[in-house]
Amino acid sequence: MSMPITVNVPDNLYRHIKRLAQASGRNVADVMNSMMSVSLLPLTIPTSEVPLEKLSDAEVLELADSRMNPTQNARMSELLDKQQAGDISSAEKDELAVLVYIYEQGSLLKVKALSEAIRRGVREPVNA
Repeated sequence: MSMPITVNVPDNLYRHIKRLAQASGRNVADVMNSMMSVSLLPLTIPTSEVPLEKLSDAEVLELADSRMNPTQNARMSELLDKQQAGDISSAEKDELAVLVYIYEQGSLLKVKALSEAIRRGVREPVNA
């Protein structure tokens, strides 16, 4: 059984949901439904509301060294295995898309923080 509802979301949130829908080949309503179901998991999206330049050295280093939540990481690995085996449901595809998005956002923030730490001289440059 399902209950129709109307929800007003900020434009930027809608754009993110629409991108996930396009990437997964699903409609926005299905993705939102899956995201709300997934939200019951202990999910965290790493963000920095304050510009990195305004953070302390310790805060920048903490972001540079951050990792994905272990529960999220384990679930993402499980879903990636199911996807590779061709045994993943539509809801799991949406859940995986959300987890990959969280991973990508965390990685982007980590790279920006590492760059800021190197700029400040509190972290040595990574040798390629």
